[in-house]
Amino acid sequence: MPTTSINWHHIIASTIGAVLIVIATNIFMYAYLRANPVNEGLSRVYDKWAYLNALETGADWILLGDSSCTTGLQPALMEKRLGASVINLCTIADTGLTHDAWMLQYYIKRFGAPKGVIVARVFHEWDRTRDDLRPLVDDIPLPREEWGNFIPQMEFSWQWKLYQKFRPFTVLYDKSLSVAFLMRKIFKVANRSEKRRDSLEQRLSFIVRNKGFVPEARANPDRVRAEAQALLKQHSGKPFYISPDNVDALKTMASLADKKSFAFYIMNSNVPDVIVKDDGMLAFYADMALVMQRLISANGKGRFIGQNPPAFAAEEMENIDHVIGKKAVKKFSNAVVDEVLGNPVR
Repeated sequence: MPTTSINWHHIIASTIGAVLIVIATNIFMYAYLRANPVNEGLSRVYDKWAYLNALETGADWILLGDSSCTTGLQPALMEKRLGASVINLCTIADTGLTHDAWMLQYYIKRFGAPKGVIVARVFHEWDRTRDDLRPLVDDIPLPREEWGNFIPQMEFSWQWKLYQKFRPFTVLYDKSLSVAFLMRKIFKVANRSEKRRDSLEQRLSFIVRNKGFVPEARANPDRVRAEAQALLKQHSGKPFYISPDNVDALKTMASLADKKSFAFYIMNSNVPDVIVKDDGMLAFYADMALVMQRLISANGKGRFIGQNPPAFAAEEMENIDHVIGKKAVKKFSNAVVDEVLGNPVR
């Protein structure tokens, strides 16, 4: 029988070609998804750091916190009553207070201490740890040696550091859901009329114009009611708990406020009105105010405000954390200013 020779050169060349195609595709998708994210919430971290880096001058007051602050506190409204400039550097809940402390330290390094800092976060996230922040650190557009020196510091294993170096080459696996969603958008005829998501440049331009404020588009009252009932079962009548990671960050920020002589406020963010009508939640908020103020006073200076948080109808919210519409945004923004003006830090 005739023997068939194996063309090893052809096999090797084909294998190398296939590997190079996969690598190139991963790199392309990494860059594309950074500029055109499928999950706009997760892109908020990168966008707000890009905004902070784009600033040429600082502001009198800076807002830090989660997406309730991003979508609900409008600097233009707050500036009129405070008589001072305001910028919104809030991101998302997963970042935790550690990220707020990092952002504050970087801001001070660039512009010096502001006149005041307001941190607005929702009541149900204080038990989170830095493990929620860990996957997001790649979205901080600073060299590792820059944010690696921020306090509180975060420890990373050598495996995680190695993974971060190769992250651009693993997007097809790491971001498989985003890639699949993007492919469906490209090839599905029904989606041809869908508006294209804003590019990084367009998002940054919008954020700069609005000083970091990014409003929500539409209400979702059924979702709000369902989420509110779930959180009532989880928190009503229970003692307030703050994770050690958030305690460390709170101590850092209160200490900075004392050393750098700026007004520091932690604000209880907006909630659906059904939350504040529950006696068990009122007890939870009272315990929260006591714990938070003790921690602040023991480690520096500042005030916990908003023991009775601004409340909204389900029709005025997109989810349990986000208000929608000019009327609700104005109410939330004014409520925060009322608390600040009524509780001066001495």
